[in-house]
Amino acid sequence: MALDRRHHPRDPQSQIRLSTAPPLNVEGAEQCTSIAEMMLATQEAQKAACAFADAEMVARLGL
Repeated sequence: MALDRRHHPRDPQSQIRLSTAPPLNVEGAEQCTSIAEMMLATQEAQKAACAFADAEMVARLGL
């Protein structure tokens, strides 16, 4: 349940009513987790590719 404030929160006359929240979407949450994990893996792969390219450039330049 979520609070729904109709007026200013410090106003003693504020009406607060409880509203029912929609049911949790477990499948949607799992999809979000999977997408976040894939994005992190992609980011890590990009970092590794850049590090490899940097190392290769340093080796070619003989630094």
